[in-house]
Amino acid sequence: MRLLSSIKSIFSSKPTIDVVQSKSNSNIVGNKEPICPYCDGELDKMPGRKKKCPNCENFIYIRTSPKDKVKILIREDHDRSY
Repeated sequence: MRLLSSIKSIFSSKPTIDVVQSKSNSNIVGNKEPICPYCDGELDKMPGRKKKCPNCENFIYIRTSPKDKVKILIREDHDRSY
């Protein structure tokens, strides 16, 4: 009976604050500021739709963050990952 109690306590324990913070920081994708996600070059203003970076000429995609409801700039390879 003690073995079952110890197994149950292992699986029912909540993760520590450090683990939760590290998981949430790893899911951050995109920029909220008008900065190219490829080359970190500054853009004149926040684009309203897909645009090529004037510095590196890669496509920048604009999406709305589901958590914050804020427009973010993402790379093409991050388009489906957020």
